[in-house]
Amino acid sequence: MEKQVKDRLWTKVFIALYACNFIFFFGFYMLQPTLPLYITSIGGNDGDVGTVATAFAVAAVVVRLLITFLLDKFSRKTLLYSGLILSLVMSAAYSLMHSVLGVAVLRVLQGVGFGFVTTFCGSMAADALSDSRRGEGIGLFSMGTTAAVALSPMVGLAIMNGWGFIALFIATAVVLIFSLITINTVKLPEATKPKTRGTEKIKLWNRFYDTRIWYQTILLLLYGIARASQQNYLSLLAVERGLSTLAAYYIIEPATVFVFKFATAKIYDKLGPKATLIPGAIGCIIAMYIYSTVKSDAWFLFSAVMAGIAIGAIIPTFQVWIMNAVGAKNRDLGSALYYNIYDIGIAIGSAIMGVLAMNFGYFGMYRVAMFIMIAFLLAFVIPVACGKKIDR
Repeated sequence: MEKQVKDRLWTKVFIALYACNFIFFFGFYMLQPTLPLYITSIGGNDGDVGTVATAFAVAAVVVRLLITFLLDKFSRKTLLYSGLILSLVMSAAYSLMHSVLGVAVLRVLQGVGFGFVTTFCGSMAADALSDSRRGEGIGLFSMGTTAAVALSPMVGLAIMNGWGFIALFIATAVVLIFSLITINTVKLPEATKPKTRGTEKIKLWNRFYDTRIWYQTILLLLYGIARASQQNYLSLLAVERGLSTLAAYYIIEPATVFVFKFATAKIYDKLGPKATLIPGAIGCIIAMYIYSTVKSDAWFLFSAVMAGIAIGAIIPTFQVWIMNAVGAKNRDLGSALYYNIYDIGIAIGSAIMGVLAMNFGYFGMYRVAMFIMIAFLLAFVIPVACGKKIDR
C-alpha cells in the first residue's frame, strides 16, 4: 500500500502543475497565428514579424541562461509566479500598443516570462513524480501542452475574427489568470541542490551548458531554424495565397502531433532516436516543400499532417534525449537547455526567414527551410550509417 501511494501519478501537486502548464500554453498559443496579423495590421511587414519573434526568443534564451544564478537568490516558486504574472500583464498590454516597436518591447518582456514558466513548470512536474513513473508522467505532461496548442490557435482566430484584436488580447490575459489560480492551490516542490565536497564549486561554464549534448544541440538548432518559418509566417502565407482553411490547419496539425506523441514515446523507448527523428525530418521536408508552392486548401491541410508528424516525432525525442543526457541532478539545467537550444534556433530562424520572405517571397523562404531540414536529416543519418552510437 505504501509503495502504491509513493508511485501515485496524479498527485495534487502534479495535477496543479499540469493544469497550470495547460492553461499557460493555451493562452500563449492563442497569439501564435494572430500576433503576426496584428503586426501587419499596424503597418509592419514580414521583416518586422521576424524581428519581433527573434526578440521574444532571445529574451527567453537569456533568462534561461541565468537560471542557475537566479536560483541562488530566488526560489523556483517565486520565479514561476513572476513568469506567469509577466506573461498575463504583457498579453493585456498589447491592446494599448499600436506600433511595431511597442509590440516588440512587450514581446521581449513576455519572453522573459515564457522562459521562467517553461523551465520551472516542467522541472517541478518531474520532481513531483516518482522515479518509476517519471517517464510516463512527463509524457502525459507533454501531451497536455500538445492539447493546449491544438485548441488555442483556432480559439484565438475565432476571437480575432469575431471581436477584434483588443478582445483577443484581453481574453488571453484572462486565460492566463487561471494559470495563477491553479498553481496557488498547492505547495510546490523546491529543488534539491547537489552536494559539494568542501569548498568545491560548480564551474561557471557548467552553469550555462552541458557539453554532453553537443550533438543534440546541432540538430535541434537546425530544426528550430527551419521551424521558425512555420511558426511565424503560416497565417501570412494563407492570406497571400487566398487559402481559407487556416483555422482547420491549426486543428489538424496539433491533432496529428497529439497522436504521434503517443507513438513516439513507445518507439523511442524501444529503438532510440533514429526511429523517430528520421520520419520526423522527412515529414518536415515534405511540409516545407508544400508550403513553398501551395495554392489549394487540400494541399495546405495535407501539409498540416506532415508538419504534425514532424513535431510529434522530433520535439518529444529531443526533450527526453537531452534530459537523459544531463542526468537527474541537472534537471533544472536540462529543462532550460532543451528550451534554450530550440528557442535559439527559432530566434536565428526568425531573423533569417524574415529577410528571405522580404527578398524572395514565401517560395524562396520555404525552399531554404526545406534544405535546412535536409541538412538536419543528413547530419543524423550519415553518422548513424558510419557506426556512431546514439545513446538514448
